[in-house]
Amino acid sequence: MFDFSHLDPTQRTTWVELPEIGPNAAVEIRPATESNPLYFSNMLKRASGRARRIARMDRVSAEDSAQNRHEDRELYPKFVLIGWRNIYDTAGAAVPFNTQNAHELCAKLPDWIFDRIRMVAASPERFLPDDAGPEPDVKALVGN
Repeated sequence: MFDFSHLDPTQRTTWVELPEIGPNAAVEIRPATESNPLYFSNMLKRASGRARRIARMDRVSAEDSAQNRHEDRELYPKFVLIGWRNIYDTAGAAVPFNTQNAHELCAKLPDWIFDRIRMVAASPERFLPDDAGPEPDVKALVGN
């Protein structure tokens, strides 16, 4: 009766543009959600103790946020980043994509740029094909 398979981000990827680090620079990523079981299980293993403490205290500290980001900098090169384009080293040479180079990129990106990648990776709707939803009502969008 219903078929929502086109809304499943499990096997999909998306690109995150990174113009701040170079012209046409971008990384290709998988979701960083439960639809990516390798990432999700590793993330849960690392975060379980912190999650229990946060639940008891009913708040997230800046230290907790920094620790989550640090862990993602280690996990993303293994389980989320799968490629890139137009990524160059400081001498201007193209850097080939591999896990080691991805680890260095994730380690060196400023927090706010890495956090943008994390926000996209955590948003399942960013992995849907362009034609997955209904056409927008243009009149409603412009307020007419």
